[in-house]
Amino acid sequence: MQREGRIVKLADKLRDRDAQLRVVFLTFIGAGIELIPSIPFISSTSLIIKGYGSTVVSDPTLIIVGVLVFPIIYGISASLVYSPKRIVPPVYIQALTVTFATIIFVNSLFQNPPAIQPLNSSTSYTSFLVWFFYVFIAVFLGLAQGGIVRLIVGMNGGRDDIESMAYSINADFDVISQTLQKDDFLDLGTLQVRNRSEKFLLLSSTYKWSPGDKLVFALEGPESNKSVLTVLSYEQKYYTLSPPSSFLYRDSLIITLEHLLKQINQSYAISAGPSDAEGGRRAFIHALKITRPSLAPFKSISRYHQATLIAAAAIGALMTGAFYYKTIGIDLYISSLVLIFAELAFVFLPLVKEAMSKVPEATDDQ
Repeated sequence: MQREGRIVKLADKLRDRDAQLRVVFLTFIGAGIELIPSIPFISSTSLIIKGYGSTVVSDPTLIIVGVLVFPIIYGISASLVYSPKRIVPPVYIQALTVTFATIIFVNSLFQNPPAIQPLNSSTSYTSFLVWFFYVFIAVFLGLAQGGIVRLIVGMNGGRDDIESMAYSINADFDVISQTLQKDDFLDLGTLQVRNRSEKFLLLSSTYKWSPGDKLVFALEGPESNKSVLTVLSYEQKYYTLSPPSSFLYRDSLIITLEHLLKQINQSYAISAGPSDAEGGRRAFIHALKITRPSLAPFKSISRYHQATLIAAAAIGALMTGAFYYKTIGIDLYISSLVLIFAELAFVFLPLVKEAMSKVPEATDDQ
């Protein structure tokens, strides 16, 4: 049994490491794609600083669309394409893109043709300010875009990232429920009532999306003078759920609850309870809501096909914008559309064949 447990833990570690490497790889791919429409802008800005022109060649609209829209669409599709899900943060894509762009930009300043005006001239100074403004805006937008992607995709995490503890209390459900719902206890645990019925009460930490230690209290009264309290505890980071670093937060609230109950009746006590309580299952459902994708219209198809559709739409829109603003030619535009349709055909043809194979064929007896 112990050997099997070690094998399972090793498999989980390898899977997590593979997922982390995948995030790094997909971030580099996203940064490379976002960098493409910025190349003319980098080149023309470099020439302006050197004194060879006064107009930016690249249409700023394409760059703005790429910086604003692409990281969100790519972040959603790249995060959903594999299992286990791992968010590809837009801020990493933006930071990597501006890093690549800055390296290319600085390198172009020292390449041919040579500068015909000092790099500290007023024109050069203005161009440098424009460049640094672009870098600042890109990284700032990445932070905001990360929140959008997290909201749509859901956070990383699962049941293994949440610690569960069940307690048995020799008190009636109503007595414990009233104690848990006192303002002093709710304020102490920064808890809020989420669900309340005749024999069930669910509390959880307020500020659902903010990082920090989180708790979920699920109280049920299966019989008179006996209740079961299940407490889930976990740490919520910006993109990920993880086991808590300490149980002090949970344990202090349980001690406080027992103290409040003993003020009502000295015989009330809290002890270890059953681990298979129904309240625990409902508590997990509530806690893991934050990890579920909110792409309701796409639920009928798999994550892989969802991500493929989103990625194809993003690339198609980007290439259409580039062709519309004459950044690319008709040959490159048509080639990109052909590749997009080929990719969709490769991915969705097996799905269509499978669906058609399930249609019952007509018999000769009819």
